[in-house]
Amino acid sequence: MYRLDEVKTGIEKGKKIYLVEGEKDADRLIRGGLVATTTTDTLRWDPDHTEILKAADVVILFDYDKAGFRRRDLLCRELHGKVGRLRVIDLQGLEYQESRGQDVSDWLAIGNTTAKLLEIVASTPDYRPNQKIIQEKKICVVTLEDFLKM
Repeated sequence: MYRLDEVKTGIEKGKKIYLVEGEKDADRLIRGGLVATTTTDTLRWDPDHTEILKAADVVILFDYDKAGFRRRDLLCRELHGKVGRLRVIDLQGLEYQESRGQDVSDWLAIGNTTAKLLEIVASTPDYRPNQKIIQEKKICVVTLEDFLKM
């Protein structure tokens, strides 16, 4: 896990842990004052990482491409119910591409700020397993029950 010592310290201090795809994105968020990490393999998850994050408030920021969506789904399966809190952030304005899709660094580069990201995170509910976060065509499917809770 990238920047493991900072992640452990962040968890101890009750900070949100931003889980991204790639060191570039982690470093960008760290420069903005956040605690961020990634792993070396996009589509594999080591159970030891779950153990490290078990008390963490985890925020997943995924890339807008096929691998990024698969990673998002993998992380949700591996972390739901096993960490202190889990949220998945859909950054509006990013364009899906089959490969090399946009990411949080691109979102920040088009004029968004860390403060805006924090607002989005604060207003995002905890992840629920049957929740549809985002589809490739940006259509969100929800149950009537979920719709009424919006």
